[in-house]
Amino acid sequence: MGQQLTGINSVMYYGTDLLKTAGFSASAAPIANIFMGVASVVGGVLCLFVVIERVSRRRLIVWGVIGVTVCHLLIALSTVVIPAGKVQAYAVLIFVALFVLVMQTALNIPVWVCLSELFPLRLRGFGMGALHR
Repeated sequence: MGQQLTGINSVMYYGTDLLKTAGFSASAAPIANIFMGVASVVGGVLCLFVVIERVSRRRLIVWGVIGVTVCHLLIALSTVVIPAGKVQAYAVLIFVALFVLVMQTALNIPVWVCLSELFPLRLRGFGMGALHR
C-alpha cells in the first residue's frame, strides 16, 4: 500500500505537466521528462543486477520509503525556497528524477519481488492480482 501512495504513477503520467508548472516551457518539458524515464530504467537495472541480491528485501524497502520521503521533501523545499525561474525548474527536475531513481531501485522492484516470493506457485497469479488492485 505504501508503494502505491508514493505518487509514482502521478509523476510518470503527468511528468510533463509537472515540469511545465515547475517552470519549463511547453516545448522543453517533454524533453526534460525524458530524464525521469532514464532514471526509471537506470534504477530498475541497478536494482535487478546490483542491489537486490546484496541487500535484504526488508532493509531495501525501509530505506526506499525513507529515500522517497526525503525526495518529496526536497521537491517541496525547492518550490518554496528557490525563486521561480530556470534554477527552480532544474532543481525540481533533478529531485523528481532522483525520486524516480530511488523509487525504482529501492521500492518498486523490491516490493514486486517480495510479492512474487510471498505466494506459493499455485496461488501466485491470484495473489499478485488481488494485491495489485
